[in-house]
Amino acid sequence: MFFALAFSIRLWGLNAAGNVWDEYFYYDAVRDYTRAASQGDFRTQSWKTNKEHPPLGKYIYTPAVLYNRWQHVSDANAYSSLRFISAILGSITVVLVYLIGKRNYSFKIGVMAGLIYCLLPAVISYNKIVDLDVTMVFFFTLSMYFFFEYFKNNASKPLWWSVIFASLAIATKFNALFLFLIIYPVAAIYRWRKNKTLNPLKLPLPLKLFPLISVAILYLIWPWLWPNPWMQINQTVGHWGGKIYELFLGQVREGPLSYFVVHFLFGTPGLIIILTLVALFVILKRRKIADFVILFWLIMPFGISFYHLRQDHLRYILSVMPAVSLLSSIGFWIIVERFPRAKVAAKIAAGALVVYLAIIVCRIQPYYLSYYNEFIGGPRNVARHNLFKLGFYGEGIKEATDYINKTAKDGATVHYEIIPDDAPYLDRPRLSRQDNDEADYLVFNTNAMQDKDKKEHINTSGYKLEYSVKVGEAPFVFVYSKESK
Repeated sequence: MFFALAFSIRLWGLNAAGNVWDEYFYYDAVRDYTRAASQGDFRTQSWKTNKEHPPLGKYIYTPAVLYNRWQHVSDANAYSSLRFISAILGSITVVLVYLIGKRNYSFKIGVMAGLIYCLLPAVISYNKIVDLDVTMVFFFTLSMYFFFEYFKNNASKPLWWSVIFASLAIATKFNALFLFLIIYPVAAIYRWRKNKTLNPLKLPLPLKLFPLISVAILYLIWPWLWPNPWMQINQTVGHWGGKIYELFLGQVREGPLSYFVVHFLFGTPGLIIILTLVALFVILKRRKIADFVILFWLIMPFGISFYHLRQDHLRYILSVMPAVSLLSSIGFWIIVERFPRAKVAAKIAAGALVVYLAIIVCRIQPYYLSYYNEFIGGPRNVARHNLFKLGFYGEGIKEATDYINKTAKDGATVHYEIIPDDAPYLDRPRLSRQDNDEADYLVFNTNAMQDKDKKEHINTSGYKLEYSVKVGEAPFVFVYSKESK
């Protein structure tokens, strides 16, 4: 049931947001890797595409690239089959969240946690694009599932699986390294409570070998590291040098340490934040081992705040969302069970919570990447006061171009000032791109408006606003047409 519901939501408008940033890089990488592997070419330079990220999340998309090649799919439609795989992985993760809640707490907590995770805007957004985060979060959550099973069964086999899947998450994206800061501290707490010892020599064998397993998997599956892993990994890590500036609470600035906390508080539905806080208040008192797992799962990924790569809204902390879903489900039932006639109250409250999330999903579809909650007045208030960047990932160009395709006369020209600068949807050769002030249409997005070089070329003099792409009621891509003389 959970898979079917989640998958249908993720398939709804799968391609409607259009191509977004990084999809280009990942698709090119998968295509290059597939070509190199098919030719038996494992030279370092043949595997350098998108070398800044580990390869596993890109390998996952190989069947889709092979399908595109077989079916001769055009570049304009190339990402659809890859997004289908993202939707599958995201939907399986929904099932895992349900199972964790059911097996470690109760059936009702599992059901509500699964529904919440299924309907979180940030989760849906990355489950519908070509991205590494959907695969990383899948392996991350799978590792946590078996980590819970280790405590539940007090057996080493689930711990081996937890370590293996954690290593696969790291081989997908490096921010999964925070799994070390979840697994080791919670395992230490467990052993202290059980044996009154913190002696690292007495750690279970899977935990002793965890670093070695993760390094070995990464090396074995990534020809980019062959034969000189130290030199190559330095090039990989060195990719992210320099400061990053972004619109944050009305100012273009380097993201502060509070960047991800602020985006989490404003980018997660407000009611879910409240329910999570209720759960935290309770679990900090009762201190069950399962509670410690969720608590560390919630906190540790925010450690990315101490790295200079503070950007892209919630993207780098997506791994906390399963924990948030579990906590908010626990908080929901803590509140509901205090009501008289709890069974009736539970049905009404559960229905209201699901409807609340469903309304959010419907109102912002397909632009989940630009969701902001009621605490900050929604996307409309964000746009009105220029608090954060909407459409930061380049979504919405497709809708703007589709409008021009439907309304423009034959031979019309279009001037694009967009970031990322990609417009594969234009109805060529009937229409053509002409990036100057003589074009019949001018299309630009908020990314371009906040870029110094692009902004110089946005001249609306002699044009009138004809159409805008909106998330909620907040516009972030604009279509201007030439005024009649």
